[in-house]
Amino acid sequence: MKKVLVTRPEGPAQKTFSQMISAMGAEPVSCPLSNIEFLPMDLPSSSEFQALVVTSSNAVRAMARGAALLKSTPCFAVGNATADLAREVGFQFVESANGNVDNLIDLIKGSLSPGKGQLLYLRGQAVTGDLSGTLVDAGFYVESLEVYKAVWLEVLPDKIKFEINRGDIDLVSLLSPLAAENFTKLVRESETPIDLTSTKAICLSEAIARGTDTLSWEEILVSPRPKLEDLVKLI
Repeated sequence: MKKVLVTRPEGPAQKTFSQMISAMGAEPVSCPLSNIEFLPMDLPSSSEFQALVVTSSNAVRAMARGAALLKSTPCFAVGNATADLAREVGFQFVESANGNVDNLIDLIKGSLSPGKGQLLYLRGQAVTGDLSGTLVDAGFYVESLEVYKAVWLEVLPDKIKFEINRGDIDLVSLLSPLAAENFTKLVRESETPIDLTSTKAICLSEAIARGTDTLSWEEILVSPRPKLEDLVKLI
């Protein structure tokens, strides 16, 4: 049975992804590269915004802790998993881009009008890309609010290093550019050499693959679409 390193933070999203891996006949091995810390929020009244924008399930989890006033505001989510979680925690009107940030931008531009009010982008402390800037260039006013941060792992656990070097980890799943960059950093800075020549990386996008292509993988595989159901087919 193949073993797949699951690098997502602990939580519902990690559990769902692990279940998808198991359904493919592989064994998920948990190794969160980061822990999520929620930041204090001073959320505005829903009447100030025509829509919310979320690119992560962590932003939804943060909103679920104190966003009662916003749950009647339309919520535009990057993918189906994030959208499903938004519905689960009580948001009444949820649209999914069912893809990546570019798909989300296209959905917003096709569904909303800049003249009907500003957007509230709930985000992490560190993000890749420039969703806000692209929407501003399209005429929207975007208020960006940091609601969580990722605290990245500083050293890979010895057990994980041992399993990789012994050839027990067949694949490492990388679902964001930041995860790819941080995994690469952990391998390069490890006091114990880590041999990835018998391990494949499975990446959700080309941008993620570029973040780890300096390591000596057996192979880097890229999902044909930025969807988990396509990613797990690479196992």
